[in-house]
Amino acid sequence: MAIEDIALPTIIFSFVFIGLHLFIGIKIILKYFSDPKKEFISVGLAWIFLSMIWWGVPFYMISVFLKARFPDALYLTVGLGMPMIALLFWIISVSSLVLPKYKKLIILIFSIICISYEAFFFIFLFQNQEIIGYVLGGFYFYPSLITLIAVFFISIVGLIFACLLARELLKAEDRRVNLKGKFLILAFITLIIGAILEIFLPLELLTFVFARSILLIAAILYYFGFFLPDRIANLVIKK
Repeated sequence: MAIEDIALPTIIFSFVFIGLHLFIGIKIILKYFSDPKKEFISVGLAWIFLSMIWWGVPFYMISVFLKARFPDALYLTVGLGMPMIALLFWIISVSSLVLPKYKKLIILIFSIICISYEAFFFIFLFQNQEIIGYVLGGFYFYPSLITLIAVFFISIVGLIFACLLARELLKAEDRRVNLKGKFLILAFITLIIGAILEIFLPLELLTFVFARSILLIAAILYYFGFFLPDRIANLVIKK
């Protein structure tokens, strides 16, 4: 099925998914003003930067409205350049919360990795774009082998640090806090599964909707990990 044939579900799922991501990220950042901990800002930014992987559709819609196609470099930058920055914000957040003793060393190591990757990314983005990836149908991008490896690296490291955070939450005596930790783990696992399916499954209507549905579930689980509704908490804990 051609990319044009799935334009409508692409638009619907992308806007819902991005809107939910932005809502969660901004809400986490705003929590800083009631509980001034810098980790809320970095966690919120991590989630917003991560959502940029799926910003291709809004950019495409804007370009159609303006009748001026954006360069492929923009889509590749948003889709493949921002996830590493999201990972860095996530690592800053988690290391500050659960690994304060090694915080500076961890942040230094991953800052070097992040800067190195971004330097590599932008050098080849303008010199030999195929080394980064390519854009299909005006907005749907595919990573190259190198950037695909980077995506797997981001996924694995992000999941490891999510597990570290969840482990601390699971140690708490408060069952509600324990439940938040479980939701965070499920959110990252679901997010990784959804992202992998979207990359490797054929670009068809059913597979696309299936992958995006999993990603929407991941966003909801992530929300529960930080803003667990009383109704959900009472229902799960009672069971």
